[in-house]
Amino acid sequence: TKDSTILYAILRRRLQEGFHITTAHNGYVTVTAQVGMQQPPNTAKYYAILQYVLFPGEHSLVTELWVEPQCGIVTDTPSGLDYLHGLEYHEITAKVPPYGLEYWDKGTTIWSRVLGQRYHHMV
Repeated sequence: TKDSTILYAILRRRLQEGFHITTAHNGYVTVTAQVGMQQPPNTAKYYAILQYVLFPGEHSLVTELWVEPQCGIVTDTPSGLDYLHGLEYHEITAKVPPYGLEYWDKGTTIWSRVLGQRYHHMV
C-alpha cells in the first residue's frame, strides 16, 4: 500500500543515516541513534540519544524526534548523520528531515496528502 511505501522509505533513510530499530508495534516504529556531545567550555565528551518515532495519525503519518540529554554541541555522529556535526542540541530536530515525501508527490491520496509532523524536546 502507499502508506507502507512511505513508512518504508522513511525507515530506510533513517537506517542509512545510522539509526537502529529499537521497537516496532501496532504501526508505531522507534529508531534511535547515538551522537557524541560536548558542553563548552567543558572538554568532557558524553553521548546523547536521538529517538525518532513514526506512527499513523488520522489521515497522516506522524514523525517525532526527541533528543536526550538536552544540552551540548554535536561532536561525533554516525557517518550518515554528518550534517548534525557542530549543531547545538536544540537545532537537531529542525535538521532531521522527514524523508519519504518523494513518494507522497507521486499520486498518494490515501492520507489526503496530509503529513503531520511534530518534533518534541523531552523535558
